[in-house]
Amino acid sequence: MGGAARGLAAGESLSLGELTIHAVEAVHGPADGERDSRGFVNCEVIGFVLQARAEQMFLSGDTTSLDGVTAVAERFGPMDYAVLHAGRASVPAKFAGRPLSMTADQAATAARVLSARRVVVAHQTQWAHFTQGPARTRAAFATAGLGSVLAPSEPGVWGSLT
Repeated sequence: MGGAARGLAAGESLSLGELTIHAVEAVHGPADGERDSRGFVNCEVIGFVLQARAEQMFLSGDTTSLDGVTAVAERFGPMDYAVLHAGRASVPAKFAGRPLSMTADQAATAARVLSARRVVVAHQTQWAHFTQGPARTRAAFATAGLGSVLAPSEPGVWGSLT
């Protein structure tokens, strides 16, 4: 990585002043997908829980694992904020087109499991392999009764979580 950068593996933590960064497992494909020699499905990915002062945020990374989200909720409790990678990325030749990232419905379920006060769904546009965009995400959150926790997000536009 160079310089003072330091990678974290799932289960590792790093404190920088008031900020603590916890690396958590992410699974970039179906949970039953073939794993490489290091245990990764598709490729190496990671998620994070950030804690600072009295707030915490979950950054999902590219994952489809609701079991992993549940483990985060059990370990850290309710999240103030969550940034979820969704979009239902898929590639027909990989895992028979099964999702490589969360579907809109999985993102809504993750938000509920995390008891997140505010959610940004990211990483769902700009590439052809994303098959569910923001409209599908808004519909899934509305159907789940979570429309009010979903923060608007538009690529390249700064937003607010409050």
